[in-house]
Amino acid sequence: MSTDKKVLNYMMSKIESGFDIKNPSHFSLICKNKCGLKAQAQGAEVEKYLENSTGFERIAEDGVAIEQVGHKGDLRVLYNNKEYFPNVKSTMTNNGLWLKSNPNQMGIKSIKVFDSSWNSGGFSLSKKLKQIGNNLIIIHFAWDATLFRGAVSVTSLKEMAQYFECRVIDLLEHNGGKGGHYKIKSRELYETACYHERVRYFGVSEKEASDYLKEKEGFSIPSIVDLMGEN
Repeated sequence: MSTDKKVLNYMMSKIESGFDIKNPSHFSLICKNKCGLKAQAQGAEVEKYLENSTGFERIAEDGVAIEQVGHKGDLRVLYNNKEYFPNVKSTMTNNGLWLKSNPNQMGIKSIKVFDSSWNSGGFSLSKKLKQIGNNLIIIHFAWDATLFRGAVSVTSLKEMAQYFECRVIDLLEHNGGKGGHYKIKSRELYETACYHERVRYFGVSEKEASDYLKEKEGFSIPSIVDLMGEN
């Protein structure tokens, strides 16, 4: 087994063990069903969840240029005395995460990998990929708020390209227009992770979800003022 696969398997094992430390279904119910978090707020909470459940260090380098740090990661993982930097992605939907015709198949959702909208000096996808070694480890956290069912998948751009027999750059699609985002398909990520047995499912029944949300009905995200306390 290659070192790359051993690293990915190690990350998956830590995530799976973390399910017993921090229940991913309860986390998702609060994050999406109760608080309705989206975009960056949702992503930040997923990173915090993984940090607390796996012990992987969350690194405060979001938005820092790849040129400065040499990677595009959200977490720092130490394996055999070497550092790895997986990128954390989340897809939390009100519905439609799983296909009605096949509940074990993920629907087509887009996952942003690169944001070129801020780069007024011109953006080169091939250059960005070269800066990260033409590869990116991805931990994908997914949740359907109607079905109360989710999954965590672990794979990499390199592994996806090998599975679909294409170049890494061919996996990425631009959303059109000036600037914008380069994205991959969640279904392709999920399918690759499934092939390598690196998908772990979680979920609760409708009654369990209802009981838990009722128990937490008074929960609210504290504001900055609340966190400051007294002078």
